[in-house]
Amino acid sequence: MTVLYRHKASSPVRSDRCTRSGADRWAGRSGRIESMEQLETAHDVAAATSEPMLIWAAQALEDDYPHEAGSAWRLDDAVVVYAPGLNRNDRLVFTGGPEAVAALLGRVPLPREGKLRALGTTESAREVAARGVTREVGTFGWMDLVGEPVRGWSAEWLPKPEIDEVAALLASANPSAYVVPGDPGARRWAGVRDASGALLSVAADCWPARELGFIGGVATHRRHRGRGLSRQVCGWLTERLYDEHGAVSLMVDRDNPAAIALYTRLGFTYRSVTAATVAAVERPA
Repeated sequence: MTVLYRHKASSPVRSDRCTRSGADRWAGRSGRIESMEQLETAHDVAAATSEPMLIWAAQALEDDYPHEAGSAWRLDDAVVVYAPGLNRNDRLVFTGGPEAVAALLGRVPLPREGKLRALGTTESAREVAARGVTREVGTFGWMDLVGEPVRGWSAEWLPKPEIDEVAALLASANPSAYVVPGDPGARRWAGVRDASGALLSVAADCWPARELGFIGGVATHRRHRGRGLSRQVCGWLTERLYDEHGAVSLMVDRDNPAAIALYTRLGFTYRSVTAATVAAVERPA
């Protein structure tokens, strides 16, 4: 089987990693012989799975994706989306039964440069790792908004001339933030100011898929913590992303109970997810 995957600045590149005998066919759980199928669009991915992480990653199949275009595949009940440069990493997001996921991860064509991280729910990721296909490197949280957002918050969109203030606040209050001003995935920033106009808390509308908004880059001035400002800006941002996309998600450090509690009060539900390297692709840690 020959697979096509798109590049922004050139014509499609052909990869023949899947041409070895039998590589594109697999006996699924039903006993039927299943063929590996490439999913061409984000709509195809949404038709194949309702998993929010895959919906999010499938933005890499859109024409306006800011990095090299991604690709996606399905085999039996497994779906894998390759999203280069998504939220700082080349991501290989997966869902489905571990046998089918393991079979698919061993067959998809992947470039060998960059920092690749496979990503799935922790339970699924560990079952796949037990089959020798991936090696776990870290576990954190993925949170999805459940139902309608809590409404009635007060914040504002920050105009571009004020982005330097956002950068300064992040450098001081959250220097390890994955999203910063200038990041191609940072679409816009929300903020809360005090009566004097000082910027106290921020959060980013970042890396959105058409049907799923995403929050990152949350930070509150150290001297003003404990006043509910992060909840205020995130609640306000959640309202607007929900109204635009119909769903909202975010990532959170599993060792940050205060942040998890904040997002839970806003209506988000926590799931444990695990990142892993892919054994078939030798890359530096």
